[in-house]
Amino acid sequence: MFDVRRRPVLTALAMSLVLASDAHAATVTGVLTGSADTWDASAGIDASTGDTFLAWTLYTRGAPHAFLRVNSDPKLLLNQRGLGWAWSIDVPTRTAAYQQDRRGNSDVKFYDWATGLRSDPGAKVNTTRWEYEPALSGQWLVFARLNRAAAPDVRRIVLYNLTTNRSTVLTKFSGSAAIGTLESPEISGDWVTWTSMSDRYRRSSVHRYQISTGKAYRIRHPVGSLDYLSSIGPDGTVYFLRSRPGCGNHVVFEGYTTAGVLSRLGSMPTGRDGGDEMFTAPQPDGSTSLYFDSYTCTAKHANGNIYLLSVPVGATRIGRVVRRGSLRSAVAPKRFPAAVQRHRRMIEGLS
Repeated sequence: MFDVRRRPVLTALAMSLVLASDAHAATVTGVLTGSADTWDASAGIDASTGDTFLAWTLYTRGAPHAFLRVNSDPKLLLNQRGLGWAWSIDVPTRTAAYQQDRRGNSDVKFYDWATGLRSDPGAKVNTTRWEYEPALSGQWLVFARLNRAAAPDVRRIVLYNLTTNRSTVLTKFSGSAAIGTLESPEISGDWVTWTSMSDRYRRSSVHRYQISTGKAYRIRHPVGSLDYLSSIGPDGTVYFLRSRPGCGNHVVFEGYTTAGVLSRLGSMPTGRDGGDEMFTAPQPDGSTSLYFDSYTCTAKHANGNIYLLSVPVGATRIGRVVRRGSLRSAVAPKRFPAAVQRHRRMIEGLS
């Protein structure tokens, strides 16, 4: 079970844990669990209508497809052609952003659930290179791009303004996937986050970038730790996983505010780890819903499941101020099971 804690823990059945004794306790509940191979959840709620939105990726016989569900309506297939991964819900623009691979070329695609129309952001975003993991917030789009024609490979995290058609490269990584990668870009309002992995996955860091100031910050971590799978709220609070090397080794949920307050929100059971995405969905009552995918490290098949971590109002203010730490590599790398590694290679253009 997941251990969600700020003080002593009260465990519940299945994948749900509750802290009954603490007003700031987080809880975990299952969203899409069972034998289906589900990943990449994003979600939102329209506060004016109460409508809810959930997007996710489902692998069937190894092939990924992106889906969207509005309220309790039947699920809708986003990628009408090729392969697809669902990455982002933006309620104000009524848009789901997803990744579509057709004939070996991956592009960013949009779906407007109010009109039922599909579109793309144009040639300045969708190139002959491999665009992946898009996230949308208003006029801002952030995504990753792989240039496989370069030697070695070059990856970039790109911020793109859909109104001005101007792009900004936030970071770049040169090297093969055996050395490292850039992944998990997320955006909310004025804030962007992503994960960088390098030194053969012995170094993994979470970054925060503010659009209005153009300033980026790499979150420090304890020596020997790895930070990854980040998401971000509209106030700039970064949510991410922190673990020791390997897979499923002391995996914890952390929140890090713009004031530098680090709060531990919970932990995963030994042998379980986070997957491709964590997505922040602010709620009308001021709480925060974190949707994330997770898998068992020893499973022969990926079998991803999707869960929801509910973070109450004020939970990220209860912690300690942390502005120092290490950026050094761990003694051993982050490891992924073979089945999960196949998923990652498909998403990032290495299949």
